[in-house]
Amino acid sequence: MNINVCLIDDALIRISKEQKLLCESQINANIGEIAPDDAEEYEENLKSFILSMINDKEITLSGYSNPAFYNKNIGNQPLFDVVIYDWDYSPTLSSVNPETELSQLIENSYCFVYIYSFLTDKESIKNIKKIKDKLPYRVEHLKKGDENSSDKLTAKIKELKESNFSAKFANDLRNNALKSVEKILVSLSRLDIKQFHNIMGTNNEEKKRDILEFISEKFKNNMIAMEFSLPPEEALDAQSSESHTEAESGENIKVQSMRELWHYRMYSKINDNLVRKGDIYKKSDKEYILITTPNCQLVQYHNKCKTFGILNYCVLLSETFIVEKVPQLVDSNSSIKNICVGKKCEINSLLKQIKNNDSAAYFLPYVTINDSEGGHKDASLFLFPKMYSYTEIKCKVDKLPTYLKREDISDHTYITSLNEPFLSELIKEIYDKLQGNGVPDYTDNFKKEIKQIIDRLP
Repeated sequence: MNINVCLIDDALIRISKEQKLLCESQINANIGEIAPDDAEEYEENLKSFILSMINDKEITLSGYSNPAFYNKNIGNQPLFDVVIYDWDYSPTLSSVNPETELSQLIENSYCFVYIYSFLTDKESIKNIKKIKDKLPYRVEHLKKGDENSSDKLTAKIKELKESNFSAKFANDLRNNALKSVEKILVSLSRLDIKQFHNIMGTNNEEKKRDILEFISEKFKNNMIAMEFSLPPEEALDAQSSESHTEAESGENIKVQSMRELWHYRMYSKINDNLVRKGDIYKKSDKEYILITTPNCQLVQYHNKCKTFGILNYCVLLSETFIVEKVPQLVDSNSSIKNICVGKKCEINSLLKQIKNNDSAAYFLPYVTINDSEGGHKDASLFLFPKMYSYTEIKCKVDKLPTYLKREDISDHTYITSLNEPFLSELIKEIYDKLQGNGVPDYTDNFKKEIKQIIDRLP
């Protein structure tokens, strides 16, 4: 187990004011300057923490004197598991905004942040609490002046590496991802750029997409072939020291984590403004659509011989609409009752309908939707396979590239996209329900004949 730790603290300015990353040996050689003989207690705590890191063979320590230096070097520095983040900076660094810099650091790099600072002003403590509430798994706060704070911080770092998925497997995943990319580059290294263009035809949107898809597939297959294993569940149970009370208090957090993980697995928000099969668009708070037109048609959408200007989709209805409106419709329309209400089935996958009925809905959980106030909420959407429709969008035959853009669907707002392997199988199910394909049942006599054959089997 190796843990890469980066210390961001203005105490390091006594060693260097430059933007370069200080290595462990530099910090160790100048430990006396970081905490001189007349140092305050909180400075002694910082010194104690640094020494505990340096003396631990499983930990590699580096440092910056300013969080802005860290952010400027993201992508050009080692990948850190943990950042120890000072919040209170000296007057010589008055331009540092610790809240802004921390937000940028968290957004642009994977790491766990321990705010380790001697704070007294209420405003800073309030701002830190706001960040912690938003990111409880990635941010903690320990006060430098507290008794044994350095020991507590060291223990938390080691515990994190054993108990958190990203912390424990970050190095394996990063190394395997890098190896996978290297394998792809080795395979393509025999081609120069001109040859690559001639072979792949990369001069239009469709071919560029083809390249990304085949590289992504190779990357995935390389990753699957590499060594990666989770510890057995019994080992995890043995490691857990969580009390019953702590388990109960953390139940809501666990449920939220489950929702976030499944949302992350099932959906992706793609920001390139192109319409794709599997995109989910919002028409109103009650109604959404799932695009089913194949991508091979969408990349040539404005070529009339491809789509005739038709965009196919399936309607999604919000949970609010189902709860509020369907009961009002049941009395006047018995088919609504058959589809929406009554005894429900157990939902064990995306392809399980809520009732044993071809027209019943599929359930799409935890679709995150931005609200009018800039926040977001999880919405439950229901897809009815026979509520299949289309919209006609005027073709722009002189438009290049010919890919359909989101702004072309003027009365809908893009929300998210359904990921594979969920997407293709769901759309196949929709088409099967529309076509009503099947085969004739065997006659009674023929079923008896078949039974006799089956019964003779050992």
